[in-house]
Amino acid sequence: MRGGARNRPLEGVRILDFGWILSVPYAGGWLGSLGAEVIRVESNTRLELGRSGLGSGADGVAGPNRSAVWNCLSHSKRGVTLNIRDPKAQELVREIVAVSDVVMENFSTGVLDRLGLGYEDLRKVKPDIIVLSGSSMGTFGPDREATGFGPNVCSYAGQPSVTGYEGGRPQNLGGNWPDYLVGTMMVHSVLSALWHRRKTGEGQRIEAAMAEVVSSMLPEAFLDYTMNGRVAERIGNRDPDMAPHNVYRCAGEDQWVAIAVRSDEEWAKMCGIMGREELASDPRFSDVQARKRNEDELDEVVSEWTKGRSPMEVTQVLQGEGIAAGPIMDAVALLDDPHFRERGIIVEMEHTEVGTREVAGLPIRFSDIERPAYYSAPLLGEHNDAVVGGLLGHGDADVESLKESKAIH
Repeated sequence: MRGGARNRPLEGVRILDFGWILSVPYAGGWLGSLGAEVIRVESNTRLELGRSGLGSGADGVAGPNRSAVWNCLSHSKRGVTLNIRDPKAQELVREIVAVSDVVMENFSTGVLDRLGLGYEDLRKVKPDIIVLSGSSMGTFGPDREATGFGPNVCSYAGQPSVTGYEGGRPQNLGGNWPDYLVGTMMVHSVLSALWHRRKTGEGQRIEAAMAEVVSSMLPEAFLDYTMNGRVAERIGNRDPDMAPHNVYRCAGEDQWVAIAVRSDEEWAKMCGIMGREELASDPRFSDVQARKRNEDELDEVVSEWTKGRSPMEVTQVLQGEGIAAGPIMDAVALLDDPHFRERGIIVEMEHTEVGTREVAGLPIRFSDIERPAYYSAPLLGEHNDAVVGGLLGHGDADVESLKESKAIH
């Protein structure tokens, strides 16, 4: 890898991105923002779901270049449209691979192999190529053909079994957090493979199974079962070792605060803050074991205090005494939050069609990188000429012929 400008530590790395929907596109955005040249491959024959089927267009106007989902996930990349079922387009893919370092994809298991573009095919074109494959369950094993989205993969991986209220049914977490978690791990795995290649000259295939990533986030459940023979139960927002530990209603509509008290000393402080010093010595609440036995009553006491105050007021007074607390923030509150804003997680990007828009940037900060190398998501097929004509060296007539035959499409 060659060193680049201060905000482009991955300059000189070229990545071919076949990502679909979330995990691989998210990983590509990370790598592109750190200076890698990421070439996003898509096709008019079947528009990527982020362009066509998730969310609405900017300003309520539909269009393949106006999707908020696409423009937020596919920033810092170049874009080409190749119909990879066409043999001519497949040859273009091989030409790009020959001058690239990494290929990333999360098609269903076996799709690229059947097109002659799998790892074994591509390493014949470039022996030290690194190929990352993302999937629901992995590309080998009895369930390798399984497909789906985050919620059903999380179910298989065990997450809902420990999520939900005591005595209630299993619950999935909201949103698509597994995709973003997998995408982040993909970034680290690609960087590790690039470092390995730098030391050995060898490429390799990387596999990222979403189910395994989710299961790896449940260490307590696995440890408790293997060591003690206990199966983890759902306990809502409570904790086995802390009390109070819950979310509590505050003043206002649907306003809540999360509180976690770690010790008897913190509980005594909280009793003073609430103006209920006598509760610290009350036999029902005097130590954590007693508080756990009487947790319903305990939560009622805390709720009675929080319901007349705002989430931020509760947070500030408890944090002032070193007690863990935080307001339950929704997207609107976060976007208006001064701390969130000052940290620079929201960045502005100038998009050719939709203008200046705010986009979520990388959730990390570098002391020597004031702003990563962000730029807006590509228009559909925006860089066809630059990649096929410029990078690969095809003449204008050849490029037009490939467009007419819909190999570039």
